[in-house]
Amino acid sequence: MEFSDPFREEWYDLFASYYNDPQMVKIRNQGDYSMYGVRLPCFLLNESRYLIVLCPVDVYEVHTKRPIRDLRWLSLQARSLHEEGLTHLPTHTYSIKRGRKYEIPLRMIHRTETATTYTTTPESIHVALLHTRKNNEYEYSQEGNLVSALETFQTVITWSS
Repeated sequence: MEFSDPFREEWYDLFASYYNDPQMVKIRNQGDYSMYGVRLPCFLLNESRYLIVLCPVDVYEVHTKRPIRDLRWLSLQARSLHEEGLTHLPTHTYSIKRGRKYEIPLRMIHRTETATTYTTTPESIHVALLHTRKNNEYEYSQEGNLVSALETFQTVITWSS
C-alpha cells in the first residue's frame, strides 16, 4: 500500500504543470527502479533533450505510457543526452513557465568538480546541475531559481529527505 505525502504531492503537481503533464514512456526496469522518459523539443542539431524520471519498480510493461502526474518519482532529470537508446521516445512540447510559482529560489549547498547542488527553503528538494566543462567547479552561481535550473538541461532533482 502506498501512502501519499501532501508536501511531495505539491511538488509532483508543480513539475507536471511546468511540463504540461507529458505522457511518459516506460523505458526499462533497472534493479529497484522503473525508468520513464520523453523527448523535449530542441532546436540544436547536435543535441537531444529529455525528461526522465526514476520511480520505484512497477508492474507496467516497457513502452507503457503514463502521465507524469501519476508517477511518484524519486528522481526527475531534465537532461541533454547523446544516447541512441532514447531516440525512439515521443516528443512532448511545453513552453517555459514564468512567475513566482515556478521561479522558486535555490541556494547552493555543495559544489564539486562534476556538479553544483542546490536546495530550496525550507529544504525539500535537491537540485544538482551537472557541469558541462571539465575542471570548472564554478560553472554555476551560488544562487538561482528552479526555472533557470530546469532549462540548463543538466538537471537532476531528488528529495532532500
